Amino acid sequence: MLKQEFLVAMQTKMNEAKALREEKNGTKNTSGYTLGQVEDAISGFTKTTLDVMSAGDSISFQGFGKYSTAHRNGRTGKVPGTDKIYNSPAKYVPRFTFTEAVIKYIVEANASRI
Repeated sequence: MLKQEFLVAMQTKMNEAKALREEKNGTKNTSGYTLGQVEDAISGFTKTTLDVMSAGDSISFQGFGKYSTAHRNGRTGKVPGTDKIYNSPAKYVPRFTFTEAVIKYIVEANASRI
């Protein structure tokens, strides 16, 4: 159930972001695909990626990056300003690593904003 809720939330956020982008830039879908086809592709991508990662494998997209999972050990900590101690159990967490080309592009594209 949690996976389905994540898919719905992700799709909703992507639709909101797309609408805001189109409104801001005055752009429309120029891919040649219908909105339904694009939504189906994104939904399929999300489902496949989650299935692969939940099985403990990684999935790479050449030229973009790699989705994977990593084991994080359990830890204990103290809440600042109090004497309260908390325990965080060991678990698997999602990871994403961009390729060097993507990192270089982002750095160069945003150099003028600094």
